[in-house]
Amino acid sequence: MLFFFIQFEISSACYYINSKIAMSIAKIIVATVCISLVAAGLYPNTDVIELGPTYATDINEGVWFIKYYISGCGGCHSMKDVWKKTATALKGTVRVAGIDLQEHKADVARLTGFPTIRFMVNGKIQDQYKGDRTVEAFSKFALDNLKKYEE
Repeated sequence: MLFFFIQFEISSACYYINSKIAMSIAKIIVATVCISLVAAGLYPNTDVIELGPTYATDINEGVWFIKYYISGCGGCHSMKDVWKKTATALKGTVRVAGIDLQEHKADVARLTGFPTIRFMVNGKIQDQYKGDRTVEAFSKFALDNLKKYEE
């Protein structure tokens, strides 16, 4: 009986130690995955241009349709796929971009909420988007603004 009790206690101790180790390893894996996702931004390997620390100089030339977001914003994440499809639809005409303001502390004027979407030409705000969050609506807005700029 004493042998069974000792063996049970050793087994329980090993299970406890192994579960603690497993839990630590799981936490490390989850933290690594989260850090990788944040570092990669919302749009790795897509047509969306991810802006970063050089944001201010990057947008000084050309026509841009930019989504300003923060990592923890549910609304920003929910429109991720639509924004990717918009970038593909507008490829070659308007640069569709995103910048995570939680990760990159860009000096951005007059943001009132997230996501904020702006049409910009040569670094200057031309218009701010306030419509439906569909590929068609985004594309129409960008192309209409592009026509105004070209006139």
